[in-house]
Amino acid sequence: MDIAALSARMDANGTADALAAAIASLPEVSRPERLPLLLLIARGHGITGASVAALRAALEARALAIECADVKAEAEALLVAGAAHQRVDEHAAAIAYFEQAEQLIAAIDDANLHHLHHGLLRRMGVSCSMLGRHELALNYITRSINVLGPDAPAQDRMSSRNSLINAHSRRIDAAVKKDPAERAAYAALLPEIAALATDAEREGCRRIAELALSNYGTMLVTAGQFEAGIECLRRSFDTFTESGLRADQGAAMGATGNAYLKLHQFERSIDAYRQALVFLDGGSIVFQRDAWDGIAAAYEGLDQSREALAAFKNARALEQRLVDSTAVANLEQHELRSGMKQVTAELSRLADEDALTGLQNRRAAERALRNTLSGSGNVPALTVLFIDLDHFKHINDRFGHAMGDDVLRECARLMRQASRAADVAARWGGEEFMLILMDADRARGGEIAERLRAAIEQYDWPRHALALKVTCSIGLASAVECAPPRADSLLGLADARLYRAKEAGRNRIVLD
Repeated sequence: MDIAALSARMDANGTADALAAAIASLPEVSRPERLPLLLLIARGHGITGASVAALRAALEARALAIECADVKAEAEALLVAGAAHQRVDEHAAAIAYFEQAEQLIAAIDDANLHHLHHGLLRRMGVSCSMLGRHELALNYITRSINVLGPDAPAQDRMSSRNSLINAHSRRIDAAVKKDPAERAAYAALLPEIAALATDAEREGCRRIAELALSNYGTMLVTAGQFEAGIECLRRSFDTFTESGLRADQGAAMGATGNAYLKLHQFERSIDAYRQALVFLDGGSIVFQRDAWDGIAAAYEGLDQSREALAAFKNARALEQRLVDSTAVANLEQHELRSGMKQVTAELSRLADEDALTGLQNRRAAERALRNTLSGSGNVPALTVLFIDLDHFKHINDRFGHAMGDDVLRECARLMRQASRAADVAARWGGEEFMLILMDADRARGGEIAERLRAAIEQYDWPRHALALKVTCSIGLASAVECAPPRADSLLGLADARLYRAKEAGRNRIVLD
């Protein structure tokens, strides 16, 4: 699967075809290819306006990145997840993802992070712009341009230029609300948008070129050149239709409705706005609200007060779903709409779960251990078991990796049976597992360890494969043996005892 070629196709306005090809390839690709392919699929869904699907793919990519210990890919996945929230005006949630990505980027010891820094700064700028923090937005987006080197991808350079123009436009919008005379500032942006469209087309960034053309039409309308704006937006709408970009179709049709409204062609205006709402369904609440406000104004122009009132109520209902003024001021988290919230809850769980066994993964186990040990000044009654399946490579070599995966899954099930509800069962990596036994001293831990060792040895493995036998070695350590009890010292002691168990002949427990 040539992921770079698919990405180039998306940038060249072949998003629908590239996305379909990527989705079709997903079940067949190898594990190393799956991560960048999921990121590509998330980006494609975002471009086409399928925000929930974009979030799902991004968070699946994040879970896989954590499993593979790929910090750069995890940061990229967080940026794409945040962008999915941006598209439905969930900017507090988006900023929360961006802040997580920022922490990861800061921890990466790699000077070649221009793409990630650019993406973080630009997306932060977009959210600030949408929240009305115009100067901060312009600062972020300008910085996103400045971090790019001379050999930076054209897509990054063009996307920042497009975001910068949009941020300037929103700042003018805010000024016009206070002083209509500021409307003349729109005309100054027209040459910049035209230059972006030309440059993006020349450098193969067709999608951005088409977005710039649509923005040009919208700007013509806001600058009072209504007929020219309608014609430009019509061409953009046709292009977006060919590419399957529903959200962009909706935005173009909404701007067309604005133009007809200004021309007092009220019935055409209503028709355009209603078409916009069809394409915007599930997308930007701001655009949907503005469309309903436009419909209300058009009905008022037709002296149809009942229809105008109904449209106005729809607009206000949508407005209630936007961030309130306190959240805007403080960038606080607010409740997500049900679809996004459900996907976030479902897939954030995957970030702490081992995909093969369903146990907790190493990252989650380490966090649980640290939290328990730091919970109070007293030494907790806690015991850790390090478990390693004996001669597991031999099992894979003789019976195949599929059988090896079955053995891992079955041992995970036996671990859950041998432990208690409050305990933490985790796959540490490969054929290594960990049990964190809460409220268990060394004697109790030894009993649980022996129960698990015997369960694995005595399990009916021949029903899986006739000559299959599985045993395990276990190293045990208790918190009271470490003063003060720290996660690294406790894990180190359990690991050393596991090594001694294997040195002593395997299929045994070492607890002192």
